[in-house]
Amino acid sequence: MLKTRAGDTIGNDGGVQQKFRRGETPAVRAPPTVQRIYRRGEMQAVTGYCIDHLYDLIRLKKFPAPVPLGPRAVGWLESDISEWQRQRIAARDAA
Repeated sequence: MLKTRAGDTIGNDGGVQQKFRRGETPAVRAPPTVQRIYRRGEMQAVTGYCIDHLYDLIRLKKFPAPVPLGPRAVGWLESDISEWQRQRIAARDAA
């Protein structure tokens, strides 16, 4: 077991175990969710659109905007792209 700066201990399974006083109940924390981030080339493969068309759709608010990853890097959250795909499928089915 390892100790963190906050005095918590990390068990062999990697989970953080906090120390509680007698009578205290630990707060239930959801594990952090990590989303896949698609980069530019992957977006072209996923959507079938060239990058210029994707940026035109973003400007028209018809496609999710990318998330800045650094000074010269952006990516798109998988959840945003999945939602966009669901909306496209729903529009097709409604027609």
